[in-house]
Amino acid sequence: MQPLEIGAMTAVSALGRGLAAHAEALVDGRSGLRANDFPHIDLACHIGRVDGLEDGGIEAPYDCRNNRLAAMALATDGFAERVAACVRRYGNE
Repeated sequence: MQPLEIGAMTAVSALGRGLAAHAEALVDGRSGLRANDFPHIDLACHIGRVDGLEDGGIEAPYDCRNNRLAAMALATDGFAERVAACVRRYGNE
């Protein structure tokens, strides 16, 4: 396998979408935790909910939380475009 340089990265979490949102939260000392706001679940606790994760789905049978997070990350910070550029340069294998 030919070595690859890491030339792009991003992050999606309860802190926000993208590197800028994460950096801002870290500088501000802000946690991604918030009071449980899941509907129909009466449980007094804090959760790390990713805003917008439940808004859209992925084609069945691949729709799950992890795949939604991955799709969200691909759509953040121009990451999908950088992946496409790598595929053009190195191939998809």
